[in-house]
Amino acid sequence: MKLTEDTKHAFLQLVVEKSSTACWSWAGEHDADFRPLFRGEKAYRVMYELRVGDVPPDFHVHHKCENSACVNPRHLVALWPEAHRAVQTKKPVFKHVAENNRRYRRRPIARCTSSMSISAWVPVVLS
Repeated sequence: MKLTEDTKHAFLQLVVEKSSTACWSWAGEHDADFRPLFRGEKAYRVMYELRVGDVPPDFHVHHKCENSACVNPRHLVALWPEAHRAVQTKKPVFKHVAENNRRYRRRPIARCTSSMSISAWVPVVLS
């Protein structure tokens, strides 16, 4: 999607950067699966093209944060469809464990904060 300066400004007005989370929220329209939309395009795909570069043809934009409503370009990566499916089918289900607490603390899977370290994530096997 080619964006004019006015369109870029309108797009960036709908991005909400919160200090409490590393994910950037979308204040605009969403589809039925709560994926952000901007003028008929996925907003995270528009953000990727705006901040990172063109998405190669037939590639998917993957959310490293696992939050499909996030538009933070640092959380987005372009993947070949087979690689994207492999990432989605092989990823374990995680629950956050507080580093100073042995009990599991339930947190939404779409929430991520910059204060969480990778060592704080523990895989959980679902039965």
